[in-house]
Amino acid sequence: VSGESNKQYTLSEVVEGTGYTMDSLSCTVGENGIFTLKEGENVTCTITNNDIAPTLTVIKNVVNDNGGSAVVEDFDISLDSSELTFETGVINGTTTTYTSTQIVVSNHSYTLTEIDFTGYTGGTWSCIDDSDESEITIPFTLSEGQNVTCTITNDDIAPKLTVTKVVENGPFGDKEIADFPLFVGEEEVTSGVQKTFFADDYTVSETNQPGYTSSFSGDCNEKTGEITLNVGDVKSCTITNTSTHAKIALQKITYPVIEDVEFEFTGDMEGMLNHGEKIEEIVVPGEYTITETQKDGWYISDVECNDGESKLPRFRSDTNEITFNAEANEDILCIVTNSVIDPLLQIQKSNDTHDPDIDQFPGDQVLYTIIVTAPTKQIVQETGLNLPGKYIVKDVVVSDIAPSGFKYVSNSWTANSSVKGNMTITEPVYDGNK
Repeated sequence: VSGESNKQYTLSEVVEGTGYTMDSLSCTVGENGIFTLKEGENVTCTITNNDIAPTLTVIKNVVNDNGGSAVVEDFDISLDSSELTFETGVINGTTTTYTSTQIVVSNHSYTLTEIDFTGYTGGTWSCIDDSDESEITIPFTLSEGQNVTCTITNDDIAPKLTVTKVVENGPFGDKEIADFPLFVGEEEVTSGVQKTFFADDYTVSETNQPGYTSSFSGDCNEKTGEITLNVGDVKSCTITNTSTHAKIALQKITYPVIEDVEFEFTGDMEGMLNHGEKIEEIVVPGEYTITETQKDGWYISDVECNDGESKLPRFRSDTNEITFNAEANEDILCIVTNSVIDPLLQIQKSNDTHDPDIDQFPGDQVLYTIIVTAPTKQIVQETGLNLPGKYIVKDVVVSDIAPSGFKYVSNSWTANSSVKGNMTITEPVYDGNK
């Protein structure tokens, strides 16, 4: 380059944005590129430039807001198959941020990768040129002096659980799904509806109903209902409730058949029954006792259940208690038969004035006493049981046949009774015989 003599010159260059540095600048005359040319003088200046190595900064965000515990090493982040080393993570709430700064070379194609880690999203990737915030795609080639930051964010996936209720009512159950509230831990859930949870150990449970068994199936422990939910899990658990209810029917039969006589039952089944009538109840398996209130004039002559599965009924004659066992899903008919207690009367006639050593003569009056007694009576069944009960005596007519040679003395008849209620006394009519 030609110049003017006796004039000062300054030599410089602009390296900003080129990806290079100016390491040195020297001229054969002057200093730092500042010199003055003399007439006929030739000056040589030398400038040395060096390329600036690009940089790559990798930021890894691991979000553990659903119970996960992964760290950066679990993702095996690699640059061209070489695993990166990260600084100690910085925790902010549920997010831990890890940083790795890499010195790379320019004009080389790089690939940044990581492995999938169970229970976490595949990661959101963002690579930005630090100078102008333009987006960089992977794989990328960096220019001299270029600085790029890549951010990868992985979030733990909340586990999901579906609890389903199945109700098997069998012949006698009547419950619905809504009758069995479902819980995961302390939280109530809806049958068949998937719900997200924090990763942890849980127990699936329910509020059961009397007369139903329960069983677990699916991913829950079949005995306890316990389940472990890890991040990313999608699990299900089914609780099946099966009715064990039995039906008991109690029927009254009278012998002989009398339609308008009611018998009262108390205890585990209550009601008033006439001949042929029944009461029915749906019950849970177990032992049941009913008591028939003792009715005058009747006794329980037979108790028979058509149930071949449960234990035979037990009958206590002293209390009229009937006890029987109902097992799961049984349809039981118990027939209680009452029979009329046949009345028993004893009649005794005595001559109160006759002395066997004294002769009776015509015209003498003789007093006869007739005693009618209803004695205590016990009914003995084929079982040998003595069954207490009151029998009913009514419409009894006492007739006296006069002995030969006697006639009734008018208005001499009197009667006394210890029987409760009224007693009608009718003056006998003597027809010559009685």
